[in-house]
Amino acid sequence: MGANPAVEAAIEREKLFEAFENLMPFRVQDIVLVSSLYDSFILREDGRLNELLIGESYELNLQHVPRITHVKTAEEALGLAGSDSRFNLIVTNLEVEDMTATELAAEVQRAGLGVPVVVLAYDYREVKNFVARMPRSPIERIFLWQGNARILTSIIKYIEDKMNVEHDTDVMDVPVMLVVEDNIRYYSSFLPVIYTELISQARRLISEGLNVAHKLVRMRARPKILLASDFESAAELALHYRQNLLGVVLDVEFPRRGQLMPEAGFDLARMIRSVVPDVPIVLQSGRTEFMDKAYAEEFSFLQKHSPTLLGDLRKWLIEQVGFGDFVFRLPDRKTEVARASNLNELERALSTVPAESISYHRTLTFCAWETVLWEARLAVSPLPALCCIRGTCRCHFPRFGSVFPEPSC
Repeated sequence: MGANPAVEAAIEREKLFEAFENLMPFRVQDIVLVSSLYDSFILREDGRLNELLIGESYELNLQHVPRITHVKTAEEALGLAGSDSRFNLIVTNLEVEDMTATELAAEVQRAGLGVPVVVLAYDYREVKNFVARMPRSPIERIFLWQGNARILTSIIKYIEDKMNVEHDTDVMDVPVMLVVEDNIRYYSSFLPVIYTELISQARRLISEGLNVAHKLVRMRARPKILLASDFESAAELALHYRQNLLGVVLDVEFPRRGQLMPEAGFDLARMIRSVVPDVPIVLQSGRTEFMDKAYAEEFSFLQKHSPTLLGDLRKWLIEQVGFGDFVFRLPDRKTEVARASNLNELERALSTVPAESISYHRTLTFCAWETVLWEARLAVSPLPALCCIRGTCRCHFPRFGSVFPEPSC
C-alpha cells in the first residue's frame, strides 16, 4: 500500500516547522549601556527605550525582551560582560569616564568576550572628528541618535541579522536586503524605516497565524538586513547572497579601494544587475544630476536632501520590494485596478484584473512581493497561476520539495 499523501505532507510541514524554529540562533539577550548619567537620562526619557522594546516584543510575540542595564564606566561594562553571558551587546558613547569606545572595544577583544561594541553618538561633528582620528577601529558600528527611539531596536536587529544571516540563508534561504551607505547620519535614518516596514509586514502576517507556532515561525523568517559602507564589502555581500537578494539600497558616492568614488553606486548597481537581473535597486544621492542617469539605466532614485526622503524610501519598499499590499496597476504605472494583501486575495484578483496589468507586472513585482510573503505561508504551496505568469523571474523556493513544489506550466 502506498503512502498516504496527506500524511506525507503533514510530515514535511512538521520538518519545515522544525527548520524554522532553528532560525536566528543568536539573539541579543541583555544590553549594557555605557554612558554618562545625562546621556542615559536623555535616552530613557526622550525615547522610553525599555517601554519601546517591551511594546515591540509584545506586538511581535517575541519570547525574550532585551533589558538595558546602565553603567557609567567601561570597566563596569567589561565586568558585566565578563561575568554574565546574557550581556551580549554593549552600546556606548564615543567616550566615557575611563576610556574611549575604541579602547573599550579593544579591551573586549583582548578579553576574548566575543561581545559586539556599538557606539550610539549624539553629536555628528564629534562623530566625524572621532572617525577622522580613528579610521580603523574594533568598534562594530557607529550610529547617530536623531531623536528616533527606534534606533536602538534597529541596532539590535542589525547585530542579530549580521550574526544570523549565514546560518539562516544556508538553512532556509531567508531573503536578504542590502543597504550600502557610508554616511552615519543617513544609515542611522534608513535602518529604522526599513525595520519598521519589516515589523509592520510581520505584524500583518502574524495576525493571520493559526496558532502560536505559526506566529513564532513567521517572525524568525523575516528578511535579514545587511549594511555595508564601501564597494568591496558590499560587492562581496551581494555576490555571496545573490540567490537571496530581495532589494538593494545604494548610495551613489562611497569608498572604493580606500578612495571616495563619485559614482561607485552606479558601478555596484550594474554589477548586481548583471548577476541578479530582477532585483529592485534604488540609488540615492544629494546630487540631482544623477536622477536622469539612474532612470535611464532603469534604477529607482531618491533625493537625499529631500524633506520627503524617508517617506520616499518607505514608498519604494512598499511598491518595489513588496512590503505591503500588492497593487495591480495598468502599464501607465498610475491606474490601480486591484489590490491584494495575501496570496489568497492575489489568486482571486488574477481572475479579474485586465490582461495588460498582469503583463505589466510579469517579470518583477510578482516575484518580489511573493518573496516577502513566502516565509509566512508554510502550509500553502505557491499558486500555479502565479508561477506561470512569473516568466523568467527567480523562484525563491529551491529547497522545499513537496511542501513548496514548482509546478510545470
